[in-house]
Amino acid sequence: MNRILTYWLNDEWVGLESLPKPDLYTAGGFESILYTSEGMPLFTSHYQRLHNGLLQDFGLELLPPPSYLQEIIHALVQKNKIQQSAKIRVRVFKYGMEEAWNLLIESIPLLEDAYTWNEEGWKVSLFEIDHSQLHTSYKQVDRSVYLAASTKAKSLQLNDVLLKDQNDLIIETSIGNIFFLKDGTWHTPPLNQGGISGVMRMLLIELLKASENTLHLRDLGTINALFICNAVRGIRWIKACESLQWDGKQSKQAFEQLKAWQQKNSK
Repeated sequence: MNRILTYWLNDEWVGLESLPKPDLYTAGGFESILYTSEGMPLFTSHYQRLHNGLLQDFGLELLPPPSYLQEIIHALVQKNKIQQSAKIRVRVFKYGMEEAWNLLIESIPLLEDAYTWNEEGWKVSLFEIDHSQLHTSYKQVDRSVYLAASTKAKSLQLNDVLLKDQNDLIIETSIGNIFFLKDGTWHTPPLNQGGISGVMRMLLIELLKASENTLHLRDLGTINALFICNAVRGIRWIKACESLQWDGKQSKQAFEQLKAWQQKNSK
């Protein structure tokens, strides 16, 4: 039986039938935040990214104060009787021809505990995009390029696709940033290529002492490990990209550093 969820829309508790249709969102942005019984250790980074992005693009402070937003999230999780982990989606948007801004908060139960290791490595392929279509400073409501990439991955029965631009530079994936290991050092593509300034990306750069470096398609066969990351899933190691293959040993070491950080920063 499907669970009937409650949502927070413009200071009211509502059901699914009251939600605006996503394909009519015309402007705005969102964040996907990991919620666990121990708290939301990356909440501040998510809040600042969305707040600053909306302020930069629209010149408006559209989010409620952080403490109030956290109160709403906690209440929403309790209303939906979520016992373990959840994905919290905070969305600020305009709808249709309306000029008013809307605030929607969703809590989506996760099927597994936070930051679990994928024993079976992910299989991916390549998907060419125009890097100008990608989100940079924050996640925006127009997700068409990411949805197209995700649809392509599903059609090929793959876990995800690596997004590459017209110059064969690999930038990110449909769900997150990438890190690659070469000559004993972790690297991630620089943001000036067009990828999202991910919250998990920022954390892992610090934890892994990673540097920003480009990853060209022709060099994909020279790297020693590759993984995808985002704030909800954590790390997902990549086993294969078309004919290329890697093992997960080095990626698991990175994952263990992330788990240690999570345990240290949980309430």
